[in-house]
Amino acid sequence: MPDAARKLEIYSTAINVISGALAAASPPPPSSLNSKFSIQNSKSPLLYGPNNQPILPDSYYNYRRAAAKRTGSMKNWIPQRLFSRQQEALEREQIVARSIDLTNNDPHASGVVDTFATTIAGSGLRPIPALDPDILDLPKEEIRTLQAKQRAVYQKWYATADASGTMTFGALQYLFIRSLCEYGEYLVLVHMIDSPRRPYMLALRVINPLRLKTPTDKTNDPAIKDGVEIGQYGEPVAYWIKLSSQALAGAQLPDTSQNFSRIPAFTGHRPNVIHRFINREPEQLRGMPLLAPAMKFFRDLNDYLDTELVSNIVASAISLFIELAPGSDPMRIAESLSSFTDTELNAASEEMDTRYQEMLGGTIYYGNKGEKPHLLSPSRPGTTFDPFTKITYGGGTSFIISITLPLSATPFLPLSSSPSLLHN
Repeated sequence: MPDAARKLEIYSTAINVISGALAAASPPPPSSLNSKFSIQNSKSPLLYGPNNQPILPDSYYNYRRAAAKRTGSMKNWIPQRLFSRQQEALEREQIVARSIDLTNNDPHASGVVDTFATTIAGSGLRPIPALDPDILDLPKEEIRTLQAKQRAVYQKWYATADASGTMTFGALQYLFIRSLCEYGEYLVLVHMIDSPRRPYMLALRVINPLRLKTPTDKTNDPAIKDGVEIGQYGEPVAYWIKLSSQALAGAQLPDTSQNFSRIPAFTGHRPNVIHRFINREPEQLRGMPLLAPAMKFFRDLNDYLDTELVSNIVASAISLFIELAPGSDPMRIAESLSSFTDTELNAASEEMDTRYQEMLGGTIYYGNKGEKPHLLSPSRPGTTFDPFTKITYGGGTSFIISITLPLSATPFLPLSSSPSLLHN
């Protein structure tokens, strides 16, 4: 045996003998009985140093990280934690409400959501049967026949996939992606409807995710978290969905459990509810809108563009400023040029006339002798307008805001790389 191998064998044998002896020794050395390092009932082997103390890991070689400092620009950066599921639910509901408002009223946020849904779902994703002949052990002709029958089954079910009968399965997929962007999740109830108009009983009904919530009299139930009842391993057991308020002529049902329907997640092996969202955190039960990281910037940008547009409209209408000749009465000229007069009361309760003159772009004003015109050259938008309007979307896709998004800036990857979202 080579010397190196023999030395390694001797060393390993010695370590095993010493470890066994240390593990068998009941009390530690006397000098360590009153030490803060003493471990009376330890069953694991301990190594002692020259000072007759246990050798423990040393943490004095760690360096402080700049990300944890509380000075300079990071002085006021104090993230706030949420210590209960109720706080998480309230914050998520507020974010969803703002996401809905942005999608409905902000043209840029609405364009992002529409682009995602159109790019990913389009007119609908269609399955392509691809059976493995090695697993089935069938002739190729029989496999091709079976694949053709599978396509025919899907084609017949495609038109009647919606439980309400108003959408095809392609339209449902588009709605799934829109709901995923706007609400952060989509919620589907799976029904078996026996109807002569349906070739198959399977039907899907899309539910507004806002109806999935915890009843107020169930907030102390540890198994129900934000409307989802979970089991021992964190798996969804049932969903608490609020009943519809349409029969109450505008009145709202209270959020008590008698106004909710508890729908089991599965009946045997068949799912009753399809609840999908993008998991970004461990133990996550509900989805977060895709616009959430960039929501503040979308709102501020919309206000900025609106203000810039109004400023440009005003600047385009006011083209000249007339400097009157010395001794002229500007009030008399204003009275003669005013389109209409509004009478108001001032602070002393006296009537005061406010004269308004409407001006349109391209208006020509013929001044009098001695009056000097001054051209107004509005510098709007400013030089920072173009770089400011180039934003980065929360999903990591940068694009330039415009009425039609260029093909090179269309955000394909954030959702198309997650095919599991369209599972089932």
